[in-house]
Amino acid sequence: MKRCFIYQSLSIIVLISFTQLVEAQNYPSQEQFGKNRVQYQRFEWKILKTTNFEIYHYGAGTPLATLAAQYAESGSRSDYRGIVLYPYNRIKIFLYNSPQELLQSNIGMANSPDLSETELNLAKSRLEIAFSGDQVAFRKQLIKEITRLFVYDMLYGGSLKDALQSSLLLSLPDWFMSGIAAYIAEGWSPELDDYMRDAIVNHSMKKPSLLTGAEATIVGQSIWNYIAERYGKDNIANILNLTRIIRTEQTSVASTLGISFTRF
Repeated sequence: MKRCFIYQSLSIIVLISFTQLVEAQNYPSQEQFGKNRVQYQRFEWKILKTTNFEIYHYGAGTPLATLAAQYAESGSRSDYRGIVLYPYNRIKIFLYNSPQELLQSNIGMANSPDLSETELNLAKSRLEIAFSGDQVAFRKQLIKEITRLFVYDMLYGGSLKDALQSSLLLSLPDWFMSGIAAYIAEGWSPELDDYMRDAIVNHSMKKPSLLTGAEATIVGQSIWNYIAERYGKDNIANILNLTRIIRTEQTSVASTLGISFTRF
């Protein structure tokens, strides 16, 4: 009798745990963040279509969507520093009127287990961006994110299926992807030059392949700038194209530039 009661209790516990797991998967907006639950706002999306983009906006965001469309389309033609990049698909831009409203989005919370949220957005040719009130910063960020999508499309294919397959074969260091996006969006500057000179003189620089985060971005930006100045901008697109084919950035750089990667 006692054993039967224990079995019944365990069955109830398992059933409750399974129910909670299913609910958590079906309702990602109920996820807890710290002490307070984020109350996800329901956005009534409107869409503005251009040649290469679908810009989703809501509320009073139509003028901002029009501005974003101008930035995106002009960028796709002339703001990429002479580097030819074309999207496989029309890119979806989810535009938020403020950073606070971006935090209330639950787009992409139910992710594929094989890709991170960032990779999932890239594989689905979509990006989320908020307007902070600074048009210059907004334009720079928009161009940077679009560049990342273009490069991701070029390297991993134009669909989620292709991205899942390619991610098993192609693993790139952080400097490669984040660096090219930053270089195309921002170019180079005396401030970045000083940062790199400081790091090299003080011997505080790790191997690029070991870097992550902001440091990887700056170092990557400097590497792509060096390639553009020393070998010409055409070779940037050549390296990207070759990387997709042979699945290794080191061989792509060496083959394109005609020197060993160690010497490079």
